[in-house]
Amino acid sequence: MKEINNRTKGFWQPTAGGVYPILRDLENSGYIRGQWQTQKNRRLKIYKITKSGEAILKRAIVKQAEIFSNLSSLFTEFTREVLNIEPSTVQMPSMPSPFSPFLEDKKECKENLQQLEQQRRYVAENIRNMRERLKTIDAKIAQAKKEAKPDSQTEQK
Repeated sequence: MKEINNRTKGFWQPTAGGVYPILRDLENSGYIRGQWQTQKNRRLKIYKITKSGEAILKRAIVKQAEIFSNLSSLFTEFTREVLNIEPSTVQMPSMPSPFSPFLEDKKECKENLQQLEQQRRYVAENIRNMRERLKTIDAKIAQAKKEAKPDSQTEQK
């Protein structure tokens, strides 16, 4: 459970009461197989994914990719239609797969300083771009309000 917490960077903090019923259901469904082993004088049940478990996991990954693709399309459309920004001029946010922490090798999961700095630069650049866009929108709103005031004054006369 600590490993899940670490790999999801604290996003999922599983408890025994939440994990073991899921493992039992997965085992009863034939998606995983548990085997008791002794490690460091402790009995542990080690689970391995079965062929049918791999098949269902692959379907889940494909489904997740479809969902991300749809969200990405919606974001692109929102950027173009609502914000009046051509998506090619804005760095589109990327969403990591929720399965990636579990599919990667443990060594690959640990981000090094360079990766974190690169991610920070990417996010900071997106924030800068959005702030500039917000200033432009605020200026247009102020201009529209300014232009609307004379009309409302002439209507009152």
